[in-house]
Amino acid sequence: MELILNSVVLILLCLAIAYCWKLNSKIQDLQNSRGDIKNLIKSLDSSITSANHNIAELKNLTSTTIVEMSGYIKQSEELSGDLSFLIEKASNLADELELSTNKASALNKKASISKSSGSKSLKSKTTSIKKKNLEKS
Repeated sequence: MELILNSVVLILLCLAIAYCWKLNSKIQDLQNSRGDIKNLIKSLDSSITSANHNIAELKNLTSTTIVEMSGYIKQSEELSGDLSFLIEKASNLADELELSTNKASALNKKASISKSSGSKSLKSKTTSIKKKNLEKS
């Protein structure tokens, strides 16, 4: 009986030693990975710091861009108003030019009609004067 009890204790003792050995290797792996985790945390911290810096820089750049764009928008609105004014003036001048052209065309037609009738009467007068001169001679 004592032998059975000793053998059970020996088996349990061997199992405890094997378990401790396995546990020791796990603890060593955990300690080794602790350095890796430490490096990973440092890398994550530097990435977060860099991201915060970039976000602050982006905010500054955005506010600067907004100010510049508002200036450009104001200038474009002024130019748009100026262009609208110029287009309206050009349209009015084109209408006036068209009216003047139409009036000049109508006057040219009247002048050519009166000229042609005047030239007919002038021709008849010159021929009658020539006839009189021939008769006198």
